[in-house]
Amino acid sequence: MGDLVAINSLRTIAFTMLVSYHVVGLGTTSGLGLDYPHFLRFYADYLIHVRMPIFAVIAGFVYGMRPVHLPDYGRFIGGKVRRLLIPGAIAALVFALAGTLMGNRFGRTPTDIWEIFFFPYAHYWYLQTMMVIFVGSALADALLKGRHTHWLFLGACAFSLSSVWPPVFFSLRTVPFLLPFFLFGVVLYRNFNLFYQARTLVMGLCLLAVLGVSYLQAQHYWAEGTLMLGRRTPSALVFGVAACTLLFLAMPRIALLDRLAPFAFTIYLYHIFGTSGMREVLEKLGVDALMLKTILGLIAGIALPIVVHKLAEKTGLTRRLVLGLR
Repeated sequence: MGDLVAINSLRTIAFTMLVSYHVVGLGTTSGLGLDYPHFLRFYADYLIHVRMPIFAVIAGFVYGMRPVHLPDYGRFIGGKVRRLLIPGAIAALVFALAGTLMGNRFGRTPTDIWEIFFFPYAHYWYLQTMMVIFVGSALADALLKGRHTHWLFLGACAFSLSSVWPPVFFSLRTVPFLLPFFLFGVVLYRNFNLFYQARTLVMGLCLLAVLGVSYLQAQHYWAEGTLMLGRRTPSALVFGVAACTLLFLAMPRIALLDRLAPFAFTIYLYHIFGTSGMREVLEKLGVDALMLKTILGLIAGIALPIVVHKLAEKTGLTRRLVLGLR
């Protein structure tokens, strides 16, 4: 299956979408401060239903390669704490301290800095959400001995589309958003031969689904002036699953993208330092060229974390704490 799925190239595509999104910004008050009808605003908002879901699908697909068995569950969860939560907590703490020094909205005082470890904070909410998903999904999968994954996926879809809103604590509120995509990744791995054998039909149906939701997006824009940004909606779920399936079935292996994949997690953790830092430098230099700011921001958001990764690899302690590697 390794020859059929360009998983490393997909990782690079995933973090490139995320980094470019933070270069553009969440709206007119962050990043490049762009509003509709600028094409970069369309780009950033159009991919909202695939940008984080593709990370979850990849995580589910990789879990499917190495599923947990009940006797190993505790060790599995301990490994996820080491791999996700500890490096994430360190990166979030550095980001909060930097925000305090810069005086921006991400800064925290000594009395409230503890909140970044237990509540959604910046883009690090994803790590808390995925930790919860690993804890619950891996236990269910171990108890079911890898069976009935498709029913778990359908149940997660129903949960996502329901009116149930979990608490904000530890990013539980975004679990319904990403859980279906993680489980879809597991289903995709365990049934990949079926998907691949019928790939022409599957890709055709997925393309129709993507085009159909895109048409609804266009209709919404003409009526409301914005794209549909709701995450827990049928259109968002259909678009995300269809787009991720297309990427898995159609993405070729690209050598350059494969070489960047080992840095994917570090880029996720530290890209915001590169994108924000480059924007500050260019503003101080009086650079107004929008595309230049976009390209240089993207490059900085990828290059700086690679430098961090290379430096952290040099000692066993930083390799464990910063990168989550043995």
